[in-house]
Amino acid sequence: MTDIAHIFKAGKERNIIYAWFPAMHTRVDIVIVSERDETSLLYVINDIFHLIGVLERKGNCFDPDSELSKYNAGELKQDQLDDELRHILSLCEKWKQATNGLFDAAVEGKYNLSGFLKGYCLDRIHSLLATEGIADALINMGNSSVMALGSQSERRGWPIVNLETGKKVVLYNECLTTSGNDSQERYHIIDPITKRYVRGKRVVSVITPTGTEGEVRSIEKFIKTHNNG
Repeated sequence: MTDIAHIFKAGKERNIIYAWFPAMHTRVDIVIVSERDETSLLYVINDIFHLIGVLERKGNCFDPDSELSKYNAGELKQDQLDDELRHILSLCEKWKQATNGLFDAAVEGKYNLSGFLKGYCLDRIHSLLATEGIADALINMGNSSVMALGSQSERRGWPIVNLETGKKVVLYNECLTTSGNDSQERYHIIDPITKRYVRGKRVVSVITPTGTEGEVRSIEKFIKTHNNG
């Protein structure tokens, strides 16, 4: 657990652990509220850390040694891929059809999972926490992919800043996903229709039941907003 920093606060009825670590080219912040003790919660945090690491090693297109990079390079065929990575790619194709091509993880002919992998991670973390019996947690991946489960306190939900509006929203068993350009100079989203980068400083946010859908719908909304002027 050397890469994981954390703060633990014991409460009268429930404890809080806050942990953070680098992963997927960003910082992951985790808050869990539970009756469990520090050691037990650290094991859960470590399981999340390990899960993210495994998915990153499979699906990071910027790592030439990743399974996805080898698939993109033609070194592996689809039937040679790990079952989970093959499932992720099939999800991408389903969402491409559902959005009439506005979400396309292979718009340049090679898969770039980018934010989609973060959303998928959130959904896998949700399943992990459910298995552990943890219902109250916040997972924040770089402020752009956020999952809020249960509540932080007696008040329902978790207050989170919506990066599109700058206002707080309360999430309860929901995900808040933001896509776009945070400056005029930085742009990374390609419009699958025009095959050109979408330029200009602008971000959009969506609230969805799952992280995977959030990544898709935020990209779809960003491109639609741009095309509609």
